[in-house]
Amino acid sequence: MFGGRRRLIVLALAVLLAIAVAACSDDGGSGAEASGDSTPAVGGDGTCDDLDPDHCLLPWPNDRFTVPDPSTETGLRLAIPVDGTPQNVDGVPVDVTDQNRADGFSPASTMLTFVPEVDLEVSGVAPSTDIGASLDEEAPITLTHLTTNDRWPYWAELDAPAPEGEQLLMIHPAMALTEAHRYEVAVNRLVQANGSPVADDALRTWSFTVASADSLSGRLRSMVAVTGDAVPAFAVTSVSGADPVVVEGTYEIPNFLDNDGSTGGQFALGEDGLPQVNADHPTADAPFTCILGTDPDAGTVVYGHGLLGSREEVLSLADITSIAGLNACATDWIGMATEDLGTVTTILADVSGFPTQADRLQQGQMAFSLLGRLVNAPDGFAADPAFQTADGASLLAEDGALFVGNSQGGVLGGAVSAVTDEWERAVLGVPGVGYNLLLPRSSDW
Repeated sequence: MFGGRRRLIVLALAVLLAIAVAACSDDGGSGAEASGDSTPAVGGDGTCDDLDPDHCLLPWPNDRFTVPDPSTETGLRLAIPVDGTPQNVDGVPVDVTDQNRADGFSPASTMLTFVPEVDLEVSGVAPSTDIGASLDEEAPITLTHLTTNDRWPYWAELDAPAPEGEQLLMIHPAMALTEAHRYEVAVNRLVQANGSPVADDALRTWSFTVASADSLSGRLRSMVAVTGDAVPAFAVTSVSGADPVVVEGTYEIPNFLDNDGSTGGQFALGEDGLPQVNADHPTADAPFTCILGTDPDAGTVVYGHGLLGSREEVLSLADITSIAGLNACATDWIGMATEDLGTVTTILADVSGFPTQADRLQQGQMAFSLLGRLVNAPDGFAADPAFQTADGASLLAEDGALFVGNSQGGVLGGAVSAVTDEWERAVLGVPGVGYNLLLPRSSDW
């Protein structure tokens, strides 16, 4: 019983991660009407779906959990029924107030439904090793883009860690879903291990709407815009080493959280629904660690660390710095850094606290953009003696920033690279997927 409920909470967090901004998005979007969708979104009623009376929020994602809202780009607003969400360890349903501000679902959404006793291999459902099979004419599951009527590639699996008999069918889109457009999922012709058909009432067809760009990334883009062209104030706190030289310090970033910027804070939203700078704590300090090479023309790597790590991971680039003459600077992915472990653990017990992680994570992406500015600007790091040769020449090339991130750094690096103007080149190492797919496959998780 405990294991099953814990699994529901973990799945709920994965769903919320899919709704969150962690995916990249375009800087604009159009609603279903404007996109030429012949079946524009009209909204649901925000109640449990009777397609699966035993599981309120299945199938997921689902336009049943929306209501019409003409003020949004999609014409919809999420209305996830609170009385149907998984419960925390004290039996309290997950609070989805923040999620219900969105005008659709994530472009990285995993589609979930429950099909008892199904055998996916015998059914011929496309696995991760044969995604092309999802587009076969006779595929037992279809995912269709409703504007173009084109089939969309996917792969599917059962939720492996769930108890036997409780495993959900998980359908993963093989490429990002189009923002502000609708999709239809049809689950049919599935069979059991002995080849007999699964019950008819487990087969279903439903549709859902993907959120617009403004809904997905509007908050983060507004935060980056607030920084303007100003170079952040910074302070060097230590200089050590010789090959390479290691420079550490802090720099100021705008604080959009409702605390002093430390872990556990969340956005205070204005009437326009966008994050506002905290009037009592308008700035917060972000730490940085840089290692310096010997060739000022080689450029400077802005480095993104891995899952729940820290900026100190940049020190592992010392050999590259020495060989190629590159510089490398890093800050923490605040929101998903070592110092956030306590907050993440708390959220696992009560997923209602998820905005405290997601909001601070966006604060961290803004911090990376500003680190790039400090690397690029002549009156940034380059103006400090710690980043100069003995004769006062800068070791940093003007506008020389490029981004390199691995694992989590590859995932989050794609998002910040989409919204910043501080670099044009990015290397995303083993980025793979969004958190909703990455985390269940992580040994750390």
